[in-house]
Amino acid sequence: MSLFNLRLRSSDKRLARSDDFLFGAQEIGKHQQTALWKAQQKHRDAGWNFKGRPGAIRHGRKFTMTMRKTIYLSSKWESYPAWKRAAILWHELVHIRQRKKWGDAKFLSRYATARGRWAMEVQAYRMSIRVYEALSGGRFNTLQYVERHLRSLRKDYWLGRIRHADFKKATTAVWLLERR
Repeated sequence: MSLFNLRLRSSDKRLARSDDFLFGAQEIGKHQQTALWKAQQKHRDAGWNFKGRPGAIRHGRKFTMTMRKTIYLSSKWESYPAWKRAAILWHELVHIRQRKKWGDAKFLSRYATARGRWAMEVQAYRMSIRVYEALSGGRFNTLQYVERHLRSLRKDYWLGRIRHADFKKATTAVWLLERR
C-alpha cells in the first residue's frame, strides 16, 4: 500500500463516531454568550489557561491550538463572533477530554498518525457542529458545513495521506450524525 493511500480502519471510524468525549446540547446552552462563558469556565475548571499566539509559533497563526495546559488563541480571536469562539473552545474541550482519558503519551502518539489525527479531529468537529446547531435556533445547515469544511480539514491537518474517497465518505458519514 502506498504511503499516500492509507485507508481508514474500522477502529478509526468507531472513535470518530463515539460520543464519549462530546458534550450535550443542554451543557452548551442556547445563547452565544452563555455557550462561550460555559466553555471558558470548563477550560478553567480543568486547569487550562488562555494566551495569545506567541510570535514564535508561526504555523497556523489563524488557528487556535493547545500545548501543555495552555490554549493559544488565534491572532484573529477578538474579531470572531461569540458563536465562533464558543464552537472553537468546545472543540478544544473534546481534545482535553481525550487527553485526560488516554494520557499525554497515548494522545500524542495517536495525533501523530494521519488516521489517529483524523479520528480525533472529526470527533472534535462534531462538537463544533453541535454548538452551531444549539446556537442557530434550527437554522444551521450541516450539509453546507460538510461541503465547506471537508477540504480545509484535509489540508489544515495534513491528512492527504488518507485515500481521498475514504476520507470524504467517512468524514461526511460521521459529521452527518449530528444532523437533526
